[in-house]
Amino acid sequence: MNFFTSRRSFLMLSPLSLIGASSLNACVAAHSNTIDHVHMRLRRRLRFSLSFHNPSSKNLGRQLFWCYLPFNSGSQILQDLKVSVPYRLHTDNLGQNILEIEFPVAHSHFQKVVNLEVQVEFLKTSSNQSNLLSSSWLQPERFIETSDLKIIDLARALRSTSDKKTIENIYDWVISNVKYAGYTPDDFGALHALEEKSGDCTEYAYLVVALARVNLIPSRMIGGYLTLNDVSPVPRDYHNWAEVFLTGNWEIVDSQKGHFLPNIGMYTGFEVYRHPSINMMDGAHRYRLNGTLLVNM
Repeated sequence: MNFFTSRRSFLMLSPLSLIGASSLNACVAAHSNTIDHVHMRLRRRLRFSLSFHNPSSKNLGRQLFWCYLPFNSGSQILQDLKVSVPYRLHTDNLGQNILEIEFPVAHSHFQKVVNLEVQVEFLKTSSNQSNLLSSSWLQPERFIETSDLKIIDLARALRSTSDKKTIENIYDWVISNVKYAGYTPDDFGALHALEEKSGDCTEYAYLVVALARVNLIPSRMIGGYLTLNDVSPVPRDYHNWAEVFLTGNWEIVDSQKGHFLPNIGMYTGFEVYRHPSINMMDGAHRYRLNGTLLVNM
């Protein structure tokens, strides 16, 4: 059996919860792209169309598909989920939500379109989340080479009198010195971005994260979508950015798009990068298939 993963597409598992399809809270009545001025909440609705195809003349056995959904954090919550087929919803210890769809058999020339709709609620919180912080957000990871002397030297040069000013310096340096090279299907990492002075959004994010971690500012790479309004994203819309931990909360820093600490609701996070993987996505960024069906998401 083939195992297909998509870069812009999620096993050693820490405790994972399994939620039945009917147990997710029902959608609130307010429109998803409005602000609740009483509670200062912002809602976004995202719609996806997933297509599955068996082009062969042979029947295929059990096919399992997983994909990330918006994760739960101090600033965003997956509030409602609608899927046009039966599904399972998993949540890992970072609050990442993973959708699972199973096809017990895929007959010859099988085709199936699955419609998926999520509603996300954003809340600008003033509560300190430091008690939820792990020291692992300061450690080196694959593609985040905080032990490399070139990264250490640059990080020290950008250090300032406060964490926020240090992050501003990092953001400005990356914007000014790294050239966007267009989408590439593979990850290359922070050191590549520094040495080559180029990369796609992933390398921009890796470099910001690495420089922040050397300066003892917790940081992580996030994958998801820009969501200025309700949207129906296509694959090329998938994006990576950095989050840094400032004043007790995770804040967005996107040097590739030029957004420093943007307003809530502008970004919807789906994946928190971790290596090694902590869930069944096994390192895939957008989706993973255990099987041989063709997938378009």
